[in-house]
Amino acid sequence: GDNTFGKLGDEIKFVVSSGHTATEVTQATWNANGNFPKSGGFNFGVGTNSFTPTAVGIIYYVCSPHASGGMKGKITVSTSTSIQQIVQNLHNCLECLWCQE
Repeated sequence: GDNTFGKLGDEIKFVVSSGHTATEVTQATWNANGNFPKSGGFNFGVGTNSFTPTAVGIIYYVCSPHASGGMKGKITVSTSTSIQQIVQNLHNCLECLWCQE
């Protein structure tokens, strides 16, 4: 899967295409290419969605319909990296905002 880096307070945006999701899962579910949603985690459908991490650590997410095929990623949240990301589920691509200019 893809690995994105961010810091506490960064807004993380997911741009989800038709037929896809961005669903937060546990590390065990992520490792198994599963799609069972994490209790209290995000579960974004089609459109632009965002959240702001509130704790340092790794956030695991998958595309629910395609998790078994490895469409997944993780966001490593720290206190020292300052990167704002757009996450596009289609083709499991990640593009940072400065590449959008």
